[in-house]
Parts: sequence; structure tokens; C-alpha cells
Amino acid sequence: MLQFIEKLDSNERNLRKRIDSDFICNRGLLKRIALAFSFFDTIDDEKNRKTLHLATKFENCMIEDEENSQVTCSSKIKVVNRLKIRGTLNVFSCSETDAMDKENKYIEIKLLKYGRDKYWLKNRALNVYLQVYLCNIHLFLFGYRLNERYQNDKVHQIELVDRNRLLIEMIQLGNKSFTAETVNESICFLYDTLSHIQKMLYENDLAIYVKQSARAKFRFEYISSEDCEFVPEEFLEKFE
Repeated sequence: MLQFIEKLDSNERNLRKRIDSDFICNRGLLKRIALAFSFFDTIDDEKNRKTLHLATKFENCMIEDEENSQVTCSSKIKVVNRLKIRGTLNVFSCSETDAMDKENKYIEIKLLKYGRDKYWLKNRALNVYLQVYLCNIHLFLFGYRLNERYQNDKVHQIELVDRNRLLIEMIQLGNKSFTAETVNESICFLYDTLSHIQKMLYENDLAIYVKQSARAKFRFEYISSEDCEFVPEEFLEKFE
């Protein structure tokens, strides 16, 4: 992402003006903040490693550049977005997506056991929905498997699903208490958290430490900016 920023208008020395945004952040961190508002399922680490292996194999099969392939990209794609949250807060974010279709629309590939059942819609769908929402992806390619024995798993069906359709399913089938407001409230929580950070960082060379203390609660503490090394000094030297 920093390399992309450097390639933007090189005559503009003000970093905020060059990116036209209030924050620079990766999608993963944005999603973690938004999900802090809601409870979501935690997957067993050992089981998750096996599932991840299967999911990676499925992605590799689906992104082969073949004449009849549904997806036409041969590797993951870096996506840079200017995300506008609640119409006022601009976030310059970076993420990966799995593929593009023949109309150059980004696609997120997911491998699920048993399909999009009620348990998945209730416990995992919000996580997945925010993952694509925060990088402006509108299409899923789902693969469904039935066999519980990981060494013999086979994908028995694939399906392209629009992001809005997934949201409708989450509301109708996932959880009686789940409404469209659940997603909206998570985005609002993300907005409120970033807005609070923005107010605390009211001038250059300020830094804060943010830690989640409980569900939907964060602790904010000022720290020395000299202790912050997440942005290379050689990058910052190019800006005022």
C-alpha cells in the first residue's frame, strides 16, 4: 500500500492531500474493530488449520486460467480502496481479493461445509460480509463440501452469490434477532471508534495505543510517537 501511495501525485508533499483520506489502514484491522461490536464464532485452531488447507486448495483450483473457468485470474489481487464510512470519514485501505470474473468484478472465494446453513449464517456470515464490504467486493464464489474426513473432502457444488443476497439470508435465516441494523451498527461502531481516534490525534507527532478491554469497549492511551515503528522512516521523510 505504501508503494502505491508513493506512485500517486509525486508533487504533493502533504500525505493527507495525496491520499485524500483521514486514515490509512488495512482491511483486517477495520474488520476487527467492526466485529468488536458483535459476538462471533471462534473456530478451533487445529480444525481451522485443516480447513484453511482445504480452502487454499479450492482457491487454487478455481483461479486457474482455463477457457471454461469461472474466474480468470491466476493469483491474489491487491486492492486499494478509498472507503467512505457514513459519508464523512475517508479511509485509504488495502486488502487482497481472490479473483476477478470476465467483467473485471472482484470475487471472494469461500469453501464451506454443508453450505450456508443456519449455524454459519448466524455465527460466521457477519465476519465474511464485513470482509467484502470493507473492500467493495460484491460477489462470492462459494464451494460446498459434505465429507467431514478432511483427507477425502470433495467439493460437490459451486455457486456465485451476490453480497446483498447474503445479507438477506443473514436476516431471514440466520438469527431472529439479526436485522439489517446489525450490520449498520457494526459500521457505526467502526465509525465512532475511528472518529474518537481522529479527535485524539489532533496534531502531528501524536500517537495513541488502543486496546480492546471488553466487547465493544476500547481503552485509548497516549504514547510516545518515537516508540511507533509501523511506518518506515524513509517513507515519512517523503512527506511534510
